[in-house]
Amino acid sequence: MKVILNSDAIQNIKMFQTLTSANALDCIENDDTIYFVLKGADYRIAVSRGRQKIRIAERRFKKKIKVFELSKNLTTFVKRIVPEAFDIKIDKKIIKLKVKNYDKPKVIGKNKKNLIVIKSFLKRLFDIEDVKII
Repeated sequence: MKVILNSDAIQNIKMFQTLTSANALDCIENDDTIYFVLKGADYRIAVSRGRQKIRIAERRFKKKIKVFELSKNLTTFVKRIVPEAFDIKIDKKIIKLKVKNYDKPKVIGKNKKNLIVIKSFLKRLFDIEDVKII
């Protein structure tokens, strides 16, 4: 797992670490949300005290923040990033997620915003080429 970060991502990770005392491994930012991937112990540090540190960081960034716990197991990580998926199939470098019909809009997001973030994290962290929602 080798993640290449741009300067904005590095600045976001640095500020997040300063505010929460949790070390982020990866960061993706879109219009209104910043997504961070954290290791297990750091994830627990960031979400402790009723997510108080996350709320402080949201006020500082002036954006919504979502954090995900990293797992070395691909299936576990996918389940954490897409909890609505009830069946996960991995074929070489393609992941197929079965999601209930009423959860599909939430998983895909407006203008595929959420799906793009999911694909980006899986490409960067696990070298997955595509994610299909079925």
